[in-house]
Amino acid sequence: MVNEMQHAKLYIDFGSHPGKDRIPREAASCGCVIITNRKGSAAYFEDVPIQDKYKFESPEKSYEELTTLIDDVFVNFSEHFSIFSKYREIIRKDEETFNTEVLDFVTAMEI
Repeated sequence: MVNEMQHAKLYIDFGSHPGKDRIPREAASCGCVIITNRKGSAAYFEDVPIQDKYKFESPEKSYEELTTLIDDVFVNFSEHFSIFSKYREIIRKDEETFNTEVLDFVTAMEI
């Protein structure tokens, strides 16, 4: 799947997003622009930190807006790609952030 994502420009996921989604994160790491709905964890910026214009409350009711965005992603890919640089940086730092948070928690519990 990673091999396919490394050749793709766009990843669309209108699933249920039951938790911090791995596949959108993998797609973003591979350089894809991500479009989601607002179900589950995707509704929260903390879990899926992408701009609101890439999240759709009801994709089927936002057909025109969605197709316009998809077209624009392919026409202006470098612009959209750069918007996702912060998300890719967050993903790259996740393990370090997790380890720091665990150490902070352990230290707080020792007090």
